[in-house]
Amino acid sequence: MEKYVKLPEISKKKEKAILCEWCATPGDIIHSGELLCVIEVNKVTEEIYAEYDMEILCLLIEEGDEVAFGENIAKVRNV
Repeated sequence: MEKYVKLPEISKKKEKAILCEWCATPGDIIHSGELLCVIEVNKVTEEIYAEYDMEILCLLIEEGDEVAFGENIAKVRNV
C-alpha cells in the first residue's frame, strides 16, 4: 500500500526546516529505526529515522529545499 512520509515537527519555534541530505534513494528498502534523512533547524542538524519498514518509491523534496513540518517528503510502500 502506497503512502507518504511527513516531516515530523522538530521545533516549536520554527515552522520549516531545510532538508540537508537524503540517506535513501528510490528503490531502497529502509527498516524501522534506520536513518532516512538529515534536516537543519535553527542551524542545528537533526536526523529523521524511519518509523516502519518501507520501500522508497519517490522523494518529493530535493536536498537543500525548505520544507514545512507536516509536509509530505517521500512516497513509500510498506514492506
